[in-house]
Order: sequence, then C-alpha cells, then structure tokens
Amino acid sequence: MIHKTRSAIHPSAHRRCWSRSRSSLALKALLVSLGCHLTARAEAPSAPVSMPELLKPLAPEYPTTGKGNARVVLRVTLDAQGQVTAVEVASGNEPYASAAVRAAEQGVFTPARRGEVPIPAKILVAVDFTFSSPKPAGKDPAATTKAPQAPAAPPSATPATTADAEALSIIVVAPRIDETERGIERAEARLMAGTFGDPLRAVELLPGVTPLISGVPYFFVRGAPAGSVGFYIDEAKVPQLYHVGPGSSVMHPLFVEAVALHSGPYRARYGDATSGVITTRVVTDVPEASAEAEAKMFESSVYAGTPTGRGSVAVGGKVSHLGPILQLINPKLRLNYWDYQSLTSYHLSARDQVSLLVFGAGDFVGQEQLGNVDIKIDSTFHRAKVGYQRNLARGVDLDSYAIVGIEGSRFGDANEEFKAQSVGAGTTLSFGESDAWQWASGASIEAKNYDTGGASNFVGETNNISVTRVDTQAALWAEASVTPVHPVNIDAGLRVAGYQSVGNRALAFEPRLTSTLKMSERWKSILAIGYSTQAPTSAVPAPAVRPAGLSGGIQQALQRALTVRYAVPLVFTGEITGFYNEYLSLSDPLSLSTVPDPLMVGSTPEGGEPPTEDLNFDLHPNGRALGLEFLVRRPFSNALSGTLAYTVSHSTRHIGSEDVPSSFDRTHIVNTTLGYNLGSGYHLSTRFLAYSGLPVRKFGDTQGRTGDRSEPFLRWDLRFSKSWKTSWSDLMLIVEMLNATFQDEVLGISCFATGCVTAKFGPITVPSIGLRGTFGGARSEEPKGAAFE
Repeated sequence: MIHKTRSAIHPSAHRRCWSRSRSSLALKALLVSLGCHLTARAEAPSAPVSMPELLKPLAPEYPTTGKGNARVVLRVTLDAQGQVTAVEVASGNEPYASAAVRAAEQGVFTPARRGEVPIPAKILVAVDFTFSSPKPAGKDPAATTKAPQAPAAPPSATPATTADAEALSIIVVAPRIDETERGIERAEARLMAGTFGDPLRAVELLPGVTPLISGVPYFFVRGAPAGSVGFYIDEAKVPQLYHVGPGSSVMHPLFVEAVALHSGPYRARYGDATSGVITTRVVTDVPEASAEAEAKMFESSVYAGTPTGRGSVAVGGKVSHLGPILQLINPKLRLNYWDYQSLTSYHLSARDQVSLLVFGAGDFVGQEQLGNVDIKIDSTFHRAKVGYQRNLARGVDLDSYAIVGIEGSRFGDANEEFKAQSVGAGTTLSFGESDAWQWASGASIEAKNYDTGGASNFVGETNNISVTRVDTQAALWAEASVTPVHPVNIDAGLRVAGYQSVGNRALAFEPRLTSTLKMSERWKSILAIGYSTQAPTSAVPAPAVRPAGLSGGIQQALQRALTVRYAVPLVFTGEITGFYNEYLSLSDPLSLSTVPDPLMVGSTPEGGEPPTEDLNFDLHPNGRALGLEFLVRRPFSNALSGTLAYTVSHSTRHIGSEDVPSSFDRTHIVNTTLGYNLGSGYHLSTRFLAYSGLPVRKFGDTQGRTGDRSEPFLRWDLRFSKSWKTSWSDLMLIVEMLNATFQDEVLGISCFATGCVTAKFGPITVPSIGLRGTFGGARSEEPKGAAFE
C-alpha cells in the first residue's frame, strides 16, 4: 500500500503539523479545537491563553467495515502537561466512534497556557470520515465548517478565560485498497488455532497456498515454486520471514501491524517474484509503554517498547526449546532457532520522521549420523534498515530507505558454508490529492556479494550456487489509480527490472493492470492481469544461496485473476476467484523430482529405497496453473467467527511434448478456522486442514507418471485460552495442539522396476501450554473486524 498521510493546521492558523497513518481506505479526519475550559492559576484573568498544539500527530483510520461518511465528536481532556487523560464520545456511531477514540487517545499536545503557566484543558474534537480524498488547497471544507458549541466552563475561583476559536485540522490521506491482496490483522491472527499466535503463519490459512509439508512455511502459491515466493518488510526485500519447521516467524508479533498475501497479479512496486509476495507491515511508532513476555513449551519470547518524547523505541526477540521435544520422537534430530528485533523512531519535525529497524534470525536443523551431525540447514541473517519519511507538500510524500545485511548458510557433515553481504536502497514518491486519481513511483537497487569459498564440495554442481561474485538487481516502477466514473477504478503499473550476475544481464518490462467494478454497496468484481520476472532461485529459500549467472534465463510469470466479492460489514465477507497463470523458465527441480522424498526429511520402509537421484537444476521447465479459490469469512470481533478457504486447482510442468503434473500438485485444499468467545476471558478456536494426495512419480521416466495419487492428508488443530485483565496487565493461559489427529503425511510415492516406495513425514504433533503476560498499551488489543480485504 501507499502509506501517505498528512496533517496540517488550518491555513487560518498559519501553522502546520504532519502525521502518518496506515489505514486501508481514504479518510479525512478534521480535528477542530472548539474552545478550552481552563482551570485558573496564579495569573490574572486577563492573561492571554495559548491553545494546545499537536506535537505528535494523530493517525485515525477509516474503519474497513464502514460505509459512506460520518462524524464523531469527542470530549478530550488534557492535563497540565498536555497528555490526554480522558476521551469521551459526545456524538457519533460505530464503527467510527471507536476509530476516533483510538486515534485521540494517542494524541500528544503541548499544554494549554495562561500566560506562561501550563493549565489543564478540555477540548471538543470533531472527526469527519469520508471515502473521498481531501480537496485541493483552497477548497478544504474545513474552512466553512461551523463548529459545535463548547460546553459551559466549570466554576472556578478565578473566571476561566476561553480562547478564541482557532481551527486545527488534521487531514489524513490513506491509500486506496490493494484489491488483489488478502491481509490479516495481528490481533485476529493471534486468536487462530494453528498459528501459535504468529500473524505471519496465518498466511497458510488463505486460499491458493500449498505447503511443501504441512506446518512447514515453504509454500507453493497458485502452482509456482516455493523458492520463488517474495518476502518483504514494508517495501524492502528480505531473504526469509519464517523459521524452519513448525516454528514461528522471524518477527515478534508486536512488531507486526499486519501481514498480507499477494497471490498475484501484484502491484508494480513488488518485484523479483514469480510466485506470491508476502508483505509484513511493521509498526512505525510505539504510542504508549508496552511489554510482553510469553513462555510456551517450544519457545519463549519477550518484547518491550515505549515512546520517547518525539519518538519511540522497542526491542524484542525469541528463542526456541523445540529441539528436546522433537528428540522424543527422533533422538537423532537437532533443531533450534532464535531471532531479535529493535525499532527506533524519531520525529525530526512535524513533517519528518526517521526510523531504524534492526533484526536477525538463526536456524539449525541437523541429524546425528555415526557420531557426526549432518547439517540440513544452519542459517543466519542480520539486517539494519534506516527509513526516512517526509511530507514535501500537501498531497506529496517521500518515503526512502537504505538496508544493509549479512547472511550465511551451512550444509552437510563437512559444514559447507555460503556467505553473503548486501546493501540496498529504495525510494517512493506518492501523490494523493485528487479524488479521481492517485499516483506513485519509485526506484530500488540491491547489490549482494556472494562468498562461496567455504563450499568447495559444491564447485561444479549443476545448481551453479558455488560461485563467488557480486549480483545486482535494480528497478524503476510507477503505478496509478484512476476513477474515470464512480463505480469503476483502474490501477495500472509498470515495472522495469534489471538483473546482473557473472557478466550476464537481463532487462524486463513488467506491466500490471487491475480493474475494479463496484456493482453495489455489497458486490464488487476485480479483474487483474500482470507480468512479473525473477532471477533463478534455489529450491527453497535459504540465506546466501542462489544460482549464479542467470542460468536458464530469468523466470517469468503471466498471471490473471478474476474475483467476485460480496461483503456485509461486520457480518461476513465472501468471494470467489478464478485464476490462470503461465510460467516460463522456472527454477523448479522439486516439481520434476522422481524420488519420493527430494527434501530428504521423511522416512521410507527399510530396504525400499529407490536409486538416489540428484535434483536436476539444468532443467528450466515451463508450467501453468489454473483453479478456483473460495473464501468466506466472519470477523473474529464477533462472538462466533471463522474462515472457510477452499481451493480446487491443477498445476503442470511442460517437459518435451507433454504436460505432467507438478510433483507438489494438490487438487483440493480445504482450510477452515472457527472461533468462539465464551465470555469472561475464555476463547476457543479450532482449525481443520485437508488436502488431496500428491501425484505418483514413476522413477526414471518423468514423462510416464501415472494419474494415481497418494492418500489425502487431514489435520486438526486446537486452541483454548483464558485471560485475566487488570488495569495494568493482561495475563493469558494458552493451550494449543498442532495436528491433534496424529496423522503422518505422505511426501511422495515413486514407482520403479522392482515396485513402489512411499516416503512419509511425521506424525509431527506439537502440544503447547503457554503463559503470556501483556502490560501497558498492548494489553487491550482486540480484533477490529478487518481482514482479508
């Protein structure tokens, strides 16, 4: 999304203050100071009164379940330090009233003054919500809005002096909705069974997503390879967002404002991905002091954050203790992971903000063999991202970032090591003043130095990953949203991407187009088509590991999707999407493997191992995928809530003259979640997952696979929580179980001359009992009803 907000004191006041917001619909919030009722101090009644000024701009959001325009009038009480001590709704209805109160509670003002003496004050705040962007300068309706009358001043020893009416206005311009994305709020995801309270793991619940292995966060999205998924922190690309195995993501939940899956076609600002794009929107400020500590059976995490005058600071991290649990199942298995995050933000002025986000993670999976540990993956990465946001003028915003990182991975019993160092930068210039159009453009560049000197055993391998070199990627993009007539909106974008590796270069022009037709207040259709490219990738994401030299050419995807959506605000949302994607020059050895267990993580019957086969990285097949996705959702802000996601699809790879099923093609995928708020702090949630089996592979003859499939997989997850709320803390007991059905999963079946071999994984059942303590500003987080929109 284009996160553009700006706030300004009305021109008649000859001052301005600016803010940012992260909403998903256009809104205009008008804060009108209608008068202060001031407590008398040791100043003469005739001393001049100075009105409060907004130090830290508000960030109200238009409710995603709202319709049309609305006004909310609030009574805001300030103490002698300018802090908001109380907010009451004088008039206005839901869902707007809650949105206005949340914004006002975060307000930071200079104190009102009589002469030089700070004094308490009470002001009326009028917040206007509208779908439209604000009018150009000189046409602001705030200039003619008549303010409501302030209530009478309370009696005091010295008559209070009422300041002359001085109009303050905050204008917040939020971006248009990205109609092709499906987003999940943090508060909602933390209540879902099967996520262990992690918003990023909730992506697996969405339609069109097929995991390589249930519970393992490597995804085929609409038939595209798992290694081709793009991961973004805001608008900066990162190597991974997930820990290995059933662990959580690499970001503490309180750093994550929302997560979204862009199944495609996605907007022009996102590139280097031919599968889906998963974006994580990180919080920009900590509005009030907060802390959280959580201990589960398999991991523990901590978080602390606080505002610091004109900025804020937050730190967090987690460490696993899943390894000992899994060793009860497999005594030779070794697994652990960790991560850390810190965020510092500072408002240089009312128009300028800088931030520093530092984060990193590590994962280790190995298996003991004959006294040595065979390392499946030992990876680490660290990133430091500096951001700068500035409002240049009314309707014009500039967002820039620079990011540096180091990363590495080790494999095998010889500790073959890959290292990389990277540096990147990007900028976005946004225009959003007009009701009829919005526009944004940007540029990004990344250079990565791959050091493979410690991976001598990989030299000469067909995957071409053991090449020391510097790879670069650069892109220019532009996108615009135009509403030629009221029910029709058109989003058009173009991305120009350049790739360089070992002297080889490629240039691609990637057009994207989305057309939205609002057929009624509840019905909407979205037609999208887009072309995207990507440099060759590894079979699954791994830091510092990527093929060199653009071998086989760049990967390409032509994506098409048509969605019809029906929504009843606060009740449910339903949609159906048909998609048809074509892929060229894919880096997808897993989909062409003829062994039952290409990831080498499962088990096969003793004596039933087929001949070994290396993954063939020389093949760069074409492919296609088509299907239907169904999604029905009732927000978790209701007592009874849940989601139903169903995908029926078919994914193939083109080899020679034949189309064969992708090795990870699953015809039917059903994901359901159901939650119920029992009251008194009790909450129940369950998840049911089912998908059909994988195609049977015929060893030694990839063109001769049969149409038979392995047995289907079923999984049932459970979650129960009980919370105890006080004025300063929330304590929550959480009992969860992943795969309560104790079912193992078939990874593949291969048939060869002497018979067939089946590889299985599991059963991996993870029970967990945890205790979470949340303190300060984060303690009352509740789902607001927005999601998948």
